[in-house]
Amino acid sequence: MHALAARKARVNAVGAIGLVENMPDGNAQRPGDIVTSMSGQTIEIINTDAEGRLVLADVLWYVAKKFKPKFMIDLATLTGAIMVALGTQHAGLFSNNDELAERLTKIGLDTDERVWRMPLGPDYDKMIDSQFADVKNAGVRNGGSITAAQFLQRFVDNTPWAHLDIAGTAMGAPKPKSITVGVRATAFACWSGWFRNITKPKNNDSVFEQSGRRFAQQSSLRRLRRLICVRKRVKTNE
Repeated sequence: MHALAARKARVNAVGAIGLVENMPDGNAQRPGDIVTSMSGQTIEIINTDAEGRLVLADVLWYVAKKFKPKFMIDLATLTGAIMVALGTQHAGLFSNNDELAERLTKIGLDTDERVWRMPLGPDYDKMIDSQFADVKNAGVRNGGSITAAQFLQRFVDNTPWAHLDIAGTAMGAPKPKSITVGVRATAFACWSGWFRNITKPKNNDSVFEQSGRRFAQQSSLRRLRRLICVRKRVKTNE
């Protein structure tokens, strides 16, 4: 969002983050519980470790209903299954809209933040049907990243939508050629490129690309300088 604002992108973009405190408690959910989502759909809890998608489902529903966007893109380190499928070189792309998926794939190649489209369909959707509720929060072990995406799709209300499962690229990927500290800095440039391509603003495209990468590198250098300063202070105190 900062990258878009910094380059004065001509796009009406809304960013939403679902923040919750995940703590043990006597009222914590248990396998077999049935909870009601913001959409009104009931969810049978099969796996208590698949709690992040419950939050993300409400975020997607909230954004779809409140802002009525032309399209939605969510990013989440959602499943370990996507790392089994794609390793750490590609993020998993799931979408209910071919045009949106194609544009994201192209920009991923242009920015070296590669994505690979994964399937969605009725056969996978049946795997999360529940006998006691509208949907289960997890399917069987096989196809875990797909059933997670199928779960999310039930909450987008027919809005053109893409889900990026970035567990592999965010948590275990090799460093790209650009400067990185912690989270990959090229993600800033990638998002800048995605919105440039999708919205097709009137300004010069090459300027947008350079602006996004410059912001990413500057942010990384600032984090690097702070890290060096902290280490110097620690050594001095010792």
